[in-house]
Amino acid sequence: MSQPQAAVMPVKTNVLAIISLIAAFIFPLAAVITGYIAQSQIRRTGEEGRGLARAGVIIGMVGTILQVVFFIVWFSLFFGAIGQMR
Repeated sequence: MSQPQAAVMPVKTNVLAIISLIAAFIFPLAAVITGYIAQSQIRRTGEEGRGLARAGVIIGMVGTILQVVFFIVWFSLFFGAIGQMR
């Protein structure tokens, strides 16, 4: 008689890790925050998604830096143009 097979439960992917990766392309700062929260949840629960969370954090950081640089350049050009109009 053969042994009954135990049901294998699939490991769940952390939802915040998925949200972090998606948010990295829309709102980078939210991706960094949700990515760090997801990483701590993954460490605690053992869920899948560590790579997704890490990618969300990295892409979010790069996106946030690019946004800050863009706004600094934009403001300097904008206020420089206003200063020359006087």
